[in-house]
Amino acid sequence: MDSLYSRLADQWDFLFPPDSERISFLTEILDNLTSGARIIEVGCGTGATAISLATLDYAVAASDLDTDMTKIAQRSAGERASSGSEDYYPQAGQVRFTADDMIGALEKAPAHSAHAVLCLGNTLPHLTAAGEMRRFFPAAGTALVTGGKLVIQILNYPRILRLGSLELPDLEGDGLLFRRRQTFDADSGLVIFDTEVESGGRTEHRSHSLLPVDVKDLKNPALEAGLAPSGIFRDWEGTEFDGSAPWLVSTYTSTGESS
Repeated sequence: MDSLYSRLADQWDFLFPPDSERISFLTEILDNLTSGARIIEVGCGTGATAISLATLDYAVAASDLDTDMTKIAQRSAGERASSGSEDYYPQAGQVRFTADDMIGALEKAPAHSAHAVLCLGNTLPHLTAAGEMRRFFPAAGTALVTGGKLVIQILNYPRILRLGSLELPDLEGDGLLFRRRQTFDADSGLVIFDTEVESGGRTEHRSHSLLPVDVKDLKNPALEAGLAPSGIFRDWEGTEFDGSAPWLVSTYTSTGESS
């Protein structure tokens, strides 16, 4: 069976439209970067953020584990899509899409080459295997130049754990209804992400596990990788985070020193 993300790939940008506030936030974080600055995005989906950053003349290396997502991203990028290059990064103003997992994509980057690493849209909690979360931060730290930024966006999982479950708003596409629910499973310590897609008279149910990470859980692995926490926000407007927020955006700055 194809993955949930493959199933929704053709309608992904309709269900999750590009967020101009996200790009404004990122450009403010990256405001000292010049033309050709190198950015890595892992878990890029259909590439909306990566393409927007390429239009600002950054060189963007974007990846997603789902090949259907990266194929759509490649088409959407049009002339911005880099092709035929063996280099990890494309030229300024272009984006290079590859199918890869988060850690693999970061470990393939030339050491100390990226000015920013982005992991957005609740992608990080997919690292549920033992040791994966600990591997992510050294990989990001090694990829970043000193002073480079790591930006992570995740759901506020302590809030979900307090509630026991969270039913996210239904999303409607072209002849499609997408329902989502996250429920904490105390036995496994994971959050079960249940989805239901109604389309063409059929209903498909899928389920997978997510690691309910708290920003507090990220602090020590980040510091050990030479990534100093530099901000915690509840939204892309840069509002100070509080425990009631549904989302959490955390930023880190590379010190160039890992323990």
